[in-house]
Amino acid sequence: MINKPIIVLDCFLDDVDKEKIFLQNLEQFKKLSTPILLITNSPMSREIQEKVNYLIYDKENILFKGEYFYDLSFFHVVESDKFSFIIDFWYKQEHGLSVLCNLTKTMNFAKKLGFTKFVHFEWDYFIHDADLTKIKQTIVDFVENNKMAFLVKNGKEIFFHFWMIDIDYWQNEFPQILKEEDYKNYLKIIKKNNLFQKVEDIFYIVFERFFYTEDYLELNEFKNQFITESKLNLSVSDFNFAKPNTLNMYIGLAKIYKKNNMTDEIALVTINNKIDKIIETNYSIKINNDIKFFKHLTGKNDCSLSVIHDFDKSKFPIELKINNEFEKIYYSLDEITNSVKYKK
Repeated sequence: MINKPIIVLDCFLDDVDKEKIFLQNLEQFKKLSTPILLITNSPMSREIQEKVNYLIYDKENILFKGEYFYDLSFFHVVESDKFSFIIDFWYKQEHGLSVLCNLTKTMNFAKKLGFTKFVHFEWDYFIHDADLTKIKQTIVDFVENNKMAFLVKNGKEIFFHFWMIDIDYWQNEFPQILKEEDYKNYLKIIKKNNLFQKVEDIFYIVFERFFYTEDYLELNEFKNQFITESKLNLSVSDFNFAKPNTLNMYIGLAKIYKKNNMTDEIALVTINNKIDKIIETNYSIKINNDIKFFKHLTGKNDCSLSVIHDFDKSKFPIELKINNEFEKIYYSLDEITNSVKYKK
């Protein structure tokens, strides 16, 4: 039997900016000369429909609603000479159920169409022309050598932006999840009971044996090989600001601690963690109808800090805008999850 690959994209485009990003990325995916199947829980424009080979639209955006025990707190620390920038956030992957259900639907549909190899990209992964040939050759090698999977490992989870799998292998190993009850039953099978597992964790648990017997990539290897010029996570959200964004910048609003005590201050923080050029970051923050503007210019390994003194904690909500790309209204101090802790 001749192996046939299909590219599958799962996206939820709920605003114009996301649609623009997706259209740009879709043009790059099309250069891979492989049929594209798009599954979505949001209506798609006629322009997008005409650019893909197959479309599955399910208007029910299935979200987790059950009660679970969560162990999804994250933190990261970036050190400078004068302070530590601490990112501490809690994440509930409510949309994960839609992702799992959509995977089941697309696997079943692709197999009925006669495809044998499943190539998955995240919709906000922009593949630069400089990396396109390597991606294309990797897909060809995977198909022609009839490999079972191409997976990228990030600790004890699967990195989701690019992976490939044999459809029969998937269906033999992965649980068929089409509703929340299917997910809960699988948690019982793997003895997690009601301990919530995000999509990347489920994926790792199912295919953990693969990492003991087959070739795979670590995340750093993937980045060095496949995103030399490409970009990930092009959709800017509050969650993106809790981790390095596409420029490996740490940016956002933070509480300030001195001698382990929180002060009456908040700060706008920009840290250039990697990029060997000057990056401009523009902020506006509105507090009690007073709008302040700040510009940070940071070179590689530089940090910029703009402190707002005498901050009255009763003056919520406050509105933050960054680079005309990100907006968030904070209604309480508890929503500011980043911290600056001075060392002296």
